[in-house]
Amino acid sequence: MGNTHGNKADFDSLFHDVTTKLLERLPDEVTFYPGHGKNSTIAASARHCRSGANAAGEAISRACRGA
Repeated sequence: MGNTHGNKADFDSLFHDVTTKLLERLPDEVTFYPGHGKNSTIAASARHCRSGANAAGEAISRACRGA
């Protein structure tokens, strides 16, 4: 999605925008071509985001707290 430099508020904002402006609006079969990594579909990215959101959010929270 993008680098948020360990800032939880930035991560939350970016995650919200990607979810509401892309994943919830575009059909599952849409293929996209990211600036890095492999091509993917909206469906595959939605699954990945849902499964990784909590883990990523927790990691960012720990980094922000210096834990």
